[in-house]
Amino acid sequence: MAAQRKSSLGKDDLVRTFAEKAQTTLVDAGNYVGAFIEVLIKILETSDLHLVGFGAFRRVSRPEHQGRNPKTGETITVPASSTVRFKPSAALRMRAEKSAGHKTVAGPARKAKQGSKQASRKR
Repeated sequence: MAAQRKSSLGKDDLVRTFAEKAQTTLVDAGNYVGAFIEVLIKILETSDLHLVGFGAFRRVSRPEHQGRNPKTGETITVPASSTVRFKPSAALRMRAEKSAGHKTVAGPARKAKQGSKQASRKR
């Protein structure tokens, strides 16, 4: 019987795995992971972060807009907000799909734009 994967891991699990991989103590691993998270947050306060082979953290701002209270139907003003989005790299997506047992299939080829060099070559 195959071992079941945990659906979600926490910081403690990350620290434990890091300690094993780096062959260090749990205390040191906890300090490294904590420092990485602090640096990540500090960077994302002012700019986006791209980690080649892993993915990109992108800051996204949403302007103030009108919304509705679903309970009363009243129009309300939703304040401006910002958040961070993560987009995994192609390599990370492929590894995740492979470990999940999905077959990786190339997406559909893009059509060449009308009048482009590629479109004229296909004729």
